[in-house]
Amino acid sequence: MLVPMTQSLFIPGKLADTEHVTVEIGTGFFVKRTIPDAKAFCERKISTLKAFTERLGESLMAQTANLRQIEQVIQIKVDLIKKQQEEGVAAE
Repeated sequence: MLVPMTQSLFIPGKLADTEHVTVEIGTGFFVKRTIPDAKAFCERKISTLKAFTERLGESLMAQTANLRQIEQVIQIKVDLIKKQQEEGVAAE
């Protein structure tokens, strides 16, 4: 087994305890878990992240639609201002 020492450095290692593993539960906190408990934790975490990703995607699509509507309104106003300016110049 290779043990990460840094993001790019791994060294060979052996498991001293094959019944338990250390799991990072977030913000730098680690807990000792049995393998089945660690696996269940990871599966819950993956499920939570998938749900968050789906909600984020939906939010992104809604924000993109809002942006397109705003761009259309701005373009209409710009066109109206140009038309008014052209009519003003033609009247003089």
